[in-house]
Amino acid sequence: MNTTAFIDRISTLEWVVIGLYLIFFIVQLIYYLYLFRKPYQHAKKNATVNDIIDEKELPGISIIITAKNEAENLRRNLPFILSQDYPNLQIIAVDNASTDGTDKKIIDKINSTEGNNGK
Repeated sequence: MNTTAFIDRISTLEWVVIGLYLIFFIVQLIYYLYLFRKPYQHAKKNATVNDIIDEKELPGISIIITAKNEAENLRRNLPFILSQDYPNLQIIAVDNASTDGTDKKIIDKINSTEGNNGK
């Protein structure tokens, strides 16, 4: 099909409708670009504020791990929890009368991690 023949067959009303669609599309595009730039501006402004926060001003965080017969899960996941680099972090592990040696796993992992990371 010849494109010039196709363009010649478009009526004036169809050109007006195509023009209105194009105008509405451009207006909507400008609106979305204006609307969604605000989170990026906010993040850019806060990036400079976060750089000047001292580590001593950060709040302390406590992680409480309760376990009953979770020796295998602790063996897999405890190294990731202990390797956090948050400055004021407290990890509390509570053994709830386990029968699978969970308490020994916790102590062994903490001792091995302290030796590796210097915590």
